[in-house]
Amino acid sequence: LFVPAHGTGGISLRDRPWSSWMLRVLAGAFLYVVLFLVVSGLNYQLVTGSYYEAQIDGLVTPAVGVILVLEFVRGLLIVLSVLPFVRAFTGNIRRRALYAGGLLFVFSGLVPLLFQLFTLPPFLLFASGYEILLQVGPTGVAVAYLLGPHRTHG
Repeated sequence: LFVPAHGTGGISLRDRPWSSWMLRVLAGAFLYVVLFLVVSGLNYQLVTGSYYEAQIDGLVTPAVGVILVLEFVRGLLIVLSVLPFVRAFTGNIRRRALYAGGLLFVFSGLVPLLFQLFTLPPFLLFASGYEILLQVGPTGVAVAYLLGPHRTHG
């Protein structure tokens, strides 16, 4: 729509070859899966597993393969959802990284948890909030570094 007079007219993805883009997107999604497995595994063992098993009769945890595939797809969606922001943000890399992690936490964690305020107990909301923060926050930071505008030195 409106672009600054000194701008290039939009967000360009031509500063890297497509193979580099693919590897970086896959790396971001893979990082999310690793964080998901570690953080969710701990949270499940310490908090959520016993709660859900006691509250919902017949709850079955899916097979690890199913979880890995679904979370990898989710990781791809998370990485791609923050891509326009990390490409358009003009501040320094540290600020971009913190904002990207914060945006992912707010929109993929905090907002959905607000809809559960009166249905889930506070301890579960708190544990789930920390779980989501520790998964998507670092993913957003990594995506900002992996997919942000390529800086040329010279």
